[in-house]
Amino acid sequence: MKAFPIEFRGAVARRCALRLSSTLAAALVAGGVLHCGLTRALRSGVDDAAISASIRARVLQDGELNPLLVFVATDEGEAYLIGRAPTEEAILRAEDYARAVSGVWSVINHLRIGERSESTAQEDAAMQAEIEQDLRRNPDVSSLAVKAIVYERSVYLIGRVKDEIQRNEANSTAFAVDGVRRVFNYLKAGPLPES
Repeated sequence: MKAFPIEFRGAVARRCALRLSSTLAAALVAGGVLHCGLTRALRSGVDDAAISASIRARVLQDGELNPLLVFVATDEGEAYLIGRAPTEEAILRAEDYARAVSGVWSVINHLRIGERSESTAQEDAAMQAEIEQDLRRNPDVSSLAVKAIVYERSVYLIGRVKDEIQRNEANSTAFAVDGVRRVFNYLKAGPLPES
């Protein structure tokens, strides 16, 4: 059997599918779409991890910012800063650090002035574990692409779900956990964008 070194995307996939037998075409197109989507998701995850690491390194070099109080997450090039900083100037510097990293197209800054109490940190860790477990158990949420971050009893949902129904379900799941004050739902609905 002859191998077809064709990347199945958009119009190319449709033209090739017409030329091949319907069974073979369906298998190749499905495999190609799955492969392309998985490749984009993996590449995005690696890029996001590198972006987060670069931002953390810049925060670490700042003498005024405490890297233990600043949580950094990145999803599809969107950087999230969550936590505490000593001054308004430090908050703005942290945002500047994030914006300066290659690959960042947007910064969501949830840094506030002040210190975090130890008891809140322990409560947050327990709450985050419970929310993540509830999301994994919920059959109405594709939780593999959802990250829940809990900081001072506020939940930040970051990632991607299939549709608005799953987005709303993830929101309800997080709110249902005892002690949650608010949920910031930054989940994107729909397939990964074409790269």
